[in-house]
Amino acid sequence: MGGMLRHALGALDLSQDQKDKIHEILQAEKPALQSLREQMRTDRRALRDAADSNADAATVGNAFLKLRSDRQAMRAERDKVKTQIETLLTPEQKAKFEGFLAAARFHRGMRGPNAGN
Repeated sequence: MGGMLRHALGALDLSQDQKDKIHEILQAEKPALQSLREQMRTDRRALRDAADSNADAATVGNAFLKLRSDRQAMRAERDKVKTQIETLLTPEQKAKFEGFLAAARFHRGMRGPNAGN
């Protein structure tokens, strides 16, 4: 979320007060996001190890479901941060912010494993 969010916010001509408040939001949420990111790494590794070791289907399935749960938790946390930031924006800034994020999501989707095929 970091790079994309910085680019989106950089295009909004934020006041110093808005910048300060957004910085406070990001600093407050940083530990939760880092914890979720580390949990996802651990659970991704566990899924890979289970699949590579020819573990039974239930073990692989449980590892997959855990990773999916982690991703949902990360998405919810990012949405929470986005919502907090949007409360600080003017209607015009919010429209630009949404447009930038939508375009970034579109372009990120275009770079998937089958892009160009």
